[in-house]
Amino acid sequence: GIEQVVLESDALERDYHTFFDLTLVAEDIDKTFEQ
Repeated sequence: GIEQVVLESDALERDYHTFFDLTLVAEDIDKTFEQ
């Protein structure tokens, strides 16, 4: 039903934000090593 779709989209959004945060952290680490 609709509830399932909403739950799945919420989970996808959470996964996306987690991935995005990890990407930012990885970039910070790269900058740290470059210095």
